[in-house]
Amino acid sequence: MTNEKAKLRMLDAIERMRKTISANSEAPINIECLMEDEDFFAHFSREEFETLMAPMTAIIRSTFVEVMEMLNEKKIQFSEVEIIGGGTRIPVVQK
Repeated sequence: MTNEKAKLRMLDAIERMRKTISANSEAPINIECLMEDEDFFAHFSREEFETLMAPMTAIIRSTFVEVMEMLNEKKIQFSEVEIIGGGTRIPVVQK
């Protein structure tokens, strides 16, 4: 996308959708006058969102497994794991 203003509007709308879909099973993306007086509307289900983010979920999972293996090798005991950041609201990340 070459229009920076449109790109920022789209990223903002996606962030709002991500927060909404973390709590609900469906969420809309609605941007008025995205580019050249054209509106944009899309509707996503949580399943569609999780399919789109499957590559990122795989990276998160592999990182977690790698850390767990390192802790087990060093025989470090722990009672809980805390994840932080905006992506932690996403149910698939919490699982």
